[in-house]
Amino acid sequence: MEGVREIVRAVAISALPEAPPIVAGVINVRGAIVPVLDMRARFGVEPRQLRPSEHFIIVEGDQRPVALRVDRAVEMAQVEDAEVERVTGVAGATPYVVGALKMPDGLVLIHDPRAFLSEAESIALNTAIASQPDA
Repeated sequence: MEGVREIVRAVAISALPEAPPIVAGVINVRGAIVPVLDMRARFGVEPRQLRPSEHFIIVEGDQRPVALRVDRAVEMAQVEDAEVERVTGVAGATPYVVGALKMPDGLVLIHDPRAFLSEAESIALNTAIASQPDA
């Protein structure tokens, strides 16, 4: 998927006051302040404490890189667009799912990270970051 930069081990997340609930806080990635989006919060899964075994997937968001907090990331794989089956408009698909990829060990859902934040959430995130003394 375009926009995925890297997978990194989870590190402590610094709070970001006034950020939308999906934003767990921010981390420093090689000198850049990167908001962390909690995928458990977005998909309505019960929250849990950050574990060292978790990962952040650094992706290009609409306006800046964002880190997606995920329970586990195994590997990154480059696939051709032709290999991805589009699922837009499929009953039961969330607005974040744009495709599916058949793998030998199962099905992988392809998400659009630019869709994880609504316009209002994006504005609230920008305001929260701008209000920080180091911004």
